[in-house]
Amino acid sequence: MVGSDEAQVVAIPWSERFDLIASEYGWTDDQILDLTPARVRLCSEAIARRLFTESGHRAMLQELHAKAIIVGLAGLAQSKKGSKGIQKYAKSLQFWKRDDEVEELPTTESIKRMFPSG
Repeated sequence: MVGSDEAQVVAIPWSERFDLIASEYGWTDDQILDLTPARVRLCSEAIARRLFTESGHRAMLQELHAKAIIVGLAGLAQSKKGSKGIQKYAKSLQFWKRDDEVEELPTTESIKRMFPSG
């Protein structure tokens, strides 16, 4: 992690560090107190970074699911103009911050070509 994300992870109060470690590993306060302060810091920061990454992955999957559903619904639109508007809306959805672009979803026309009717 770089930049502001790293700064957010580093600025964890000690009570939250204990909570992170206890909830992640099921350890008691006494077990955590057996660790050195440096080890508590390293463990809690590693857990926080992993949780941050996992939340990004979940948001990405939710975004892709929503876009796929919306593009599918665009195929049910009564007009091409309506369909294009729905597809444009689907492309504008963003549930997570990212630096690189995600592969575009197929258009309604390309989906129709995959499933020729009758």
